[in-house]
Amino acid sequence: EDSKINALNGFRGSKTLAPTPPVDLAETVETTDEPPAVIKRAKTLGYKTFDTEPYRMWLFGIRDHNRTDNLFNDVMGIVYVDENGKWNLHQFPATTDPGWKTLQKPYPDAKRKGGTAILKAGQYIDTWVPTIHRGNYRALGQAKPVPVYRDPNLDTILDLDSETLDDGLHGINLHASWSGKSRRIIDASNVDGQSAGCQVFKTREGFGTLMALVDVQIAKTKSRRFSYTLLDKWPAPASGEKLVGKDRPEEKETTS
Repeated sequence: EDSKINALNGFRGSKTLAPTPPVDLAETVETTDEPPAVIKRAKTLGYKTFDTEPYRMWLFGIRDHNRTDNLFNDVMGIVYVDENGKWNLHQFPATTDPGWKTLQKPYPDAKRKGGTAILKAGQYIDTWVPTIHRGNYRALGQAKPVPVYRDPNLDTILDLDSETLDDGLHGINLHASWSGKSRRIIDASNVDGQSAGCQVFKTREGFGTLMALVDVQIAKTKSRRFSYTLLDKWPAPASGEKLVGKDRPEEKETTS
C-alpha cells in the first residue's frame, strides 16, 4: 500500500531523501490528566478521540477564521494517551489552507478539476499512511478519499462553496515546509507555494515531532494508518469580525 501512495507522490526510489528534522519530544509535549481542549471540542462534535487506545495518534488541525492572509495562522498537532492514561499534546503553527501562489495558479490537474483544493473540515479515520512527499522526504500521504472545496476564481480569497465539493484522492498530504532550491525542510514565513491544499507545518520542529510520533504509533500499535480531524477555530467569529484582509505579506523563508 505504501508503494502505491509513494507512486502517487512521484517517488520510485531514485532520489536521496532529505532527513527528517531531529526533535526532543520531551521539549514539545504538554501532559495532563484531563483531555486537552481540542479533545473536549471534538467530543462535542461527536468525533472519535481514541481515549482507550494508548499510543494511537490523534492528529488534528484547527483552521483560523481568516480567509485571505497567506500566513501560517492555523494549528496542527498530535494528541495521544500513554500507557499510564495521561494525555499528551503537541501543537505547532501550520496552515490548513492553500497559499496565494497555488490559489492564483493551480496545478494543471487541480485547474482541470475546478480549482485549487481546500480540505473540508471534518474527521477522517485511517486515511493517511507513511509516504515519500513529492520524492523528497518522508511524510503522511492520503490513502482514502476526502472531500475538498474547489476554488475556481484565481483570487487570493478562500472560497468554501459546498457546490464545489469534490470527493476523491487529491494528494492531500500532511507534510513539511520545503525549499526547492536547497532541497531542505525549512521554517517557512508565508504559505504561498507551500500548500496546494495539503496540511503543512510551518516549522521543522513541528514536522519532526509529527514524524517521530508516526514512528511511535507504528512501533507501539503496529498500525500504519493515521486519522486526522480538521476543526474550525472556536468560538465562531463575532458578528462584524473582519475575515478578509488586503495586504500581501512579504514572501520569504527562514532556513536557520
